[in-house]
Amino acid sequence: MLLTSLAVGCFLTTIRLIQGRKWAWWGAIAATVLTAGFGLFCMWAAFYSKDTYIRSEAIFVLLCGFMFVIPAAVTAVLLNLPQVRRTFLAPPTTSH
Repeated sequence: MLLTSLAVGCFLTTIRLIQGRKWAWWGAIAATVLTAGFGLFCMWAAFYSKDTYIRSEAIFVLLCGFMFVIPAAVTAVLLNLPQVRRTFLAPPTTSH
């Protein structure tokens, strides 16, 4: 149920991001930070594990970490491009 809720939240955030909502940009940044943090935790667990099971599966856990960190890094770069930042962080313009 939790993963389904997260998937629906990501889908709705993506729709609003395409529509140019400022809160969706911040939501995407937050999701990117959480994803990268989980990936880094997986990498840390692969190298500094005290559990023999995790130690025996260190390559798998390390690859899982890379699977989370690499897309998060690409997303962070794309969300922070100057053109994208200007679009979402520009002050609202009022036309009379």
